[in-house]
Amino acid sequence: MGVMWEQLSTEDRDFAGPLFGIFIAAFLRPDTLAEMDALESAGFSAGETKRIVEETHDEPSLRAELWRAAAPTVHFMRGHGLLEHAATQDMLSHLALTPPTG
Repeated sequence: MGVMWEQLSTEDRDFAGPLFGIFIAAFLRPDTLAEMDALESAGFSAGETKRIVEETHDEPSLRAELWRAAAPTVHFMRGHGLLEHAATQDMLSHLALTPPTG
């Protein structure tokens, strides 16, 4: 990864860097649509389904789960200099793939 990153132009880094966060989040975030479909198929109403999914994936718990799951990949990215790129770091933070601050 480091060799590839070093060879990218600034414009290519600006484009590709944030995509890493999007790809990581796509694999780590729960598939709430599939969960809702399964719950509705099991006989829950749309309202019950929505409530169950919201309670199961409350935002603080989801953020904590995401950054813990992403930690090895983010550590790898940091080791290859990707987190020195502001747009990449910003996207990872926006998607809750880095430890919470504050």
